[in-house]
Amino acid sequence: MRLEILTIPECPNGALAEERTLAALARIGEDTGDVRVRELASDAEAAAALFSGSPTILRDGIDLFPGTRAATLACRVYPGEQGGAPSGAPSVAQIEAALRGHTRD
Repeated sequence: MRLEILTIPECPNGALAEERTLAALARIGEDTGDVRVRELASDAEAAAALFSGSPTILRDGIDLFPGTRAATLACRVYPGEQGGAPSGAPSVAQIEAALRGHTRD
């Protein structure tokens, strides 16, 4: 399994997404050592990546939270848990559920 978190410069939620991703991996007993954070620095990089706004969490190249692709450096908003307020990063529980639901090769 390969996990990549795509962020943009000065994204206030990139570190939070990484922290929560590592926590979710630990909760399901997956290796936390193969998480890579990649900062996209240009619109061209965003357009070429599987980027849906910052932060985007990819597992084996697939967005854990499929959405509209972004061709520019942009922020992303995730739905809140149980109808709560939207957030700039998914919760540990949301990431855990997405990881459990991800089809493995």
